[in-house]
Amino acid sequence: MKKRMVFLAALALCAGLLCGCGDGSPASGTESTPAETSLPESQASLAGNQDGEESGPVESPPYLEVSSGGSDVQAARSTYGWTVLIDDRTTKGINADGVGPASMGEQLPWLEGAGTAELSWDGPAPDSVSVEGVPASQLTDYVAGQPVECDGESFPLQEGEWVYTVYATWDSSEDWGGYAWYYVGITG
Repeated sequence: MKKRMVFLAALALCAGLLCGCGDGSPASGTESTPAETSLPESQASLAGNQDGEESGPVESPPYLEVSSGGSDVQAARSTYGWTVLIDDRTTKGINADGVGPASMGEQLPWLEGAGTAELSWDGPAPDSVSVEGVPASQLTDYVAGQPVECDGESFPLQEGEWVYTVYATWDSSEDWGGYAWYYVGITG
């Protein structure tokens, strides 16, 4: 009987401790204040706010818009790695593992293009950009990709249906950076 009472007391103590822990969500009743979750003011970056002023660090790779022949489409952002400096001793890292274009099916964005494709970013432009193209008919052949000359802002299109991989890196900021792969199909 004494063992049972000790066990129940320990169980009640553990349950009480667990109930006292909150995750900061409204449902837990322990909402975080902005001061608890915001980054230090010294962590300003190139990310602009609506007034065009600098704001906090860039939290993830910007999205890529590809345009050609008067049309545009948002490229599919896939695998990426990103790091943000929180304070002098702490960083937050995100590694997202996405699918390749052969596995995207209907999710792969397509664009009717002509001549060249223009790249534009919804945040800071990357420090380096490389492009590889593969004929859509050879998409599952992982050695069929061919390097495509890119000046960081545009690249020439091949004739026919091609799937392009855009690999971008951001490494000039001390407060944030990383890499990302983007995919887009273009009929040139």
